Amino acid sequence: MWAYDGWNNLNYVTEEIQNPSKNLPRSIIIGIPLVTLCYALINVSYLAAMSPTEMIESEAVAVTFGNRILGVMAWLMPLSVTISTFGSANGTLFAAGRLCFAASREGHLLDILSYVHVRRLTPAPGLIFHVSVKSLFIDKSYRILFCFLISTICLKIVDKGHFIHLLKQTSTAS
Repeated sequence: MWAYDGWNNLNYVTEEIQNPSKNLPRSIIIGIPLVTLCYALINVSYLAAMSPTEMIESEAVAVTFGNRILGVMAWLMPLSVTISTFGSANGTLFAAGRLCFAASREGHLLDILSYVHVRRLTPAPGLIFHVSVKSLFIDKSYRILFCFLISTICLKIVDKGHFIHLLKQTSTAS
């Protein structure tokens, strides 16, 4: 679901990257084609193992593929999806805490969100704020993931809106 989101999250943590002018483009140039190649190869393997009719009738193509190819080890497919989802959520949370921190530092949010943890030097208040806002969207149905995704997208849109607003202020001031 968030397969290509890593390149965007990288931009939010540029301050913490060592030698960002070299490593940020390198990670984007290597990461996006690598993820694209993985997805292409997975789709080729689905097409090689299953007919188009089987894929259309399947509720979850990866599970059907796993049952056919992996046999008793088919449980690895849902486990892989789960690990991938948690990995993407971890990256999004990592970036979102820094987003609240940067917005607060620029005066767009409360000053307390610009504080960092004393020992770990992480933006703990920003991360706690982000998780608290996310928890407002949680209910007891399948919509948890959908609400998390929508609120993350809204937060990124607001961030880009602030960026555009700052650009307009800078261009009118000069």
